Amino acid sequence: MADHIDEVLRRVAAALSAQIAPELSSALARDAANFGAGLLRGALLENLAQSRKTDYEKSLQTIVKPMLDGNAASRDSIGAWVEKLYLQSGSPDNIKEKSAAEVLAAIVAEEGKLQAGIRADDAAENQLAASDEEIVTPASLAAYLRRKLDRTDIDVINILLIPGGGSKITRIVSLRPVAGLPAEMIMRQDYAYNHVGNSIISEYPILIAMHKAKLPVAPPLFLEHEATAMGAPFMMVLKVPGRNIGNLWGFFADTEPRPVCLELAKVLATIHQTTAANVDASIPLRQRVVDQISDIHGKWSKGRSSISPVIALSLLWLVENLDTEDAVPALVHGDCAFTNILVHEGKLSALLDWEFAHIGDPAEDLAYVKNVVEQVMPWREFIDAYCAAGGHAPSARRLHYFDVWRALRNVIYAGLAGEAFCNGQARSLMLGWAGIYAVPLLEQQLIGMIGDSWKPKTAKH
Repeated sequence: MADHIDEVLRRVAAALSAQIAPELSSALARDAANFGAGLLRGALLENLAQSRKTDYEKSLQTIVKPMLDGNAASRDSIGAWVEKLYLQSGSPDNIKEKSAAEVLAAIVAEEGKLQAGIRADDAAENQLAASDEEIVTPASLAAYLRRKLDRTDIDVINILLIPGGGSKITRIVSLRPVAGLPAEMIMRQDYAYNHVGNSIISEYPILIAMHKAKLPVAPPLFLEHEATAMGAPFMMVLKVPGRNIGNLWGFFADTEPRPVCLELAKVLATIHQTTAANVDASIPLRQRVVDQISDIHGKWSKGRSSISPVIALSLLWLVENLDTEDAVPALVHGDCAFTNILVHEGKLSALLDWEFAHIGDPAEDLAYVKNVVEQVMPWREFIDAYCAAGGHAPSARRLHYFDVWRALRNVIYAGLAGEAFCNGQARSLMLGWAGIYAVPLLEQQLIGMIGDSWKPKTAKH
């Protein structure tokens, strides 16, 4: 089946190349063509995936049917049943033959088989496409800046869209050199449709506070908190020298990440101490984490068109495994991936993208970087540097908990992006890619993380 699909794709690619190659000169057109090829591959795989889903649902008939009062077992009905567990924080009364743990373990096993099977024939990489809602031009931005800064000598000579960023649009803005203005600025803007639900408006004050605390951030310039001719709200910050040396999965070749990791440990310890003394102690940390879970569940419930058993299981897992013992609430960056870290001349020059910052458990930030850091140094060494700078070592249980939280948050936001793309609310090809192709991969990752936790314990005789 996979060979047949690849052969069809090769023929389509040859036909496209012969007919419309001259029109594929722009980066956006190439991205659109790549995305179209991805959609084609998805369509060709539909029958194979549907076959797997049919087998999956048949196997679940014997697992969950007693709890569904005889209703057919489908992904939606099973997801609804698991969500009932989550909402009640306990087991429903109509469990008959099997314990909740046995049923959940069986669902995890079947989901794992399903996701692995779907992904097995879908290994083609799809390049992320830029937003197609570009209404910011050098002329329009120059006119805005002249009004905003009350200057007539401002000329924008180039705007470069930075790829990536699933919740914000980021551009490098180059100005004609004039006294009193930087040669380059960064324009960070909300999407017209904000599927994530956070905004530049709440991010900007945090950035100001971090800059005043002398932490490595991009110095803020100004905030445009209302929609303008430029589109949704945006902020301008100074462009900080540096580049990424890694991403969510590892470090790039020809980099020296170890010193940067040790520096990051100190920066995170400083962030986690900066506001700890000013946190409202009347709200327990446990309640803050529960509020995070409830918030993400609310966004998913409101924005989805179907129910995912994987997401429902993960929400339930988070509720039942929450442990804040020995944790002190503090400011948490919330998205501390190496995609958001700039390095210049071997040193960390900026920690970017503070849109997910909140008061929470510092273990959340540490869990976000653990798997990548461990590729170049022992985790114990990283934590020793973190503690030496004033941080407190989290338990392995809390680190794993927030590893699951991160993966769940990412799959929900990717799913919401896909929903928005498919119903026409969002036009970004990158968001469409995330929702259509990234979700199965992230769901499979989640199943791997929580699977062992749902295995029923051996009964004592």
